[in-house]
Amino acid sequence: LQRHLKYECGKEPQFQCPHCTYRNTVLADRRYSCDRCSKNYQRESCLLRHKKYECGKEPQFQCSYCPHRTKRKESLRAHLISSFIDVSVAETNPTFISGGKDANGPRTFYCSKCGKTYKLEGSLKRHKKYECGKEPQFMCSMCPFMTKRKEALRMHIVYKHEPNPTMFRCHLCQYASKRKQQLNLHYYFHHSNNR
Repeated sequence: LQRHLKYECGKEPQFQCPHCTYRNTVLADRRYSCDRCSKNYQRESCLLRHKKYECGKEPQFQCSYCPHRTKRKESLRAHLISSFIDVSVAETNPTFISGGKDANGPRTFYCSKCGKTYKLEGSLKRHKKYECGKEPQFMCSMCPFMTKRKEALRMHIVYKHEPNPTMFRCHLCQYASKRKQQLNLHYYFHHSNNR
């Protein structure tokens, strides 16, 4: 409270984000620096996590619904909630976000070209056919979005550019969504006993 009264309360924001227009009255103390990439952290534990799981590593968490990939499970969780999942579903069913019981199961299908591994043979075949070593070949005609997968482009157009997208409606309650996956999740988590 004393820090707030001394440095923040009634004062104009004085610290500007170098990447956007955000301004803040407090500049975080980031005294732990990564010797590999120069990122700074407030706590040593965050720096150690960064070095172990993120620094110099490829994103390992893949969104099930779009091409988005991230290095951290928490970031994937935030992406899923902001893009595809009702917040109430995420809060009441954390196993959905973490991938459930099989999230850490064996990935037995291996791409010899790039080293990526997959749990399903079909995922590996799709990767080899459309993604591995290839530039994005599917381009949105309305914006700069590009992807390696045709289905991802179709979903992008539906969710970002259709003025009145088809609404998927629950026949058991008033719930409606423009995403079929979200309606399926709604059925599963809210009406599974009614089916």
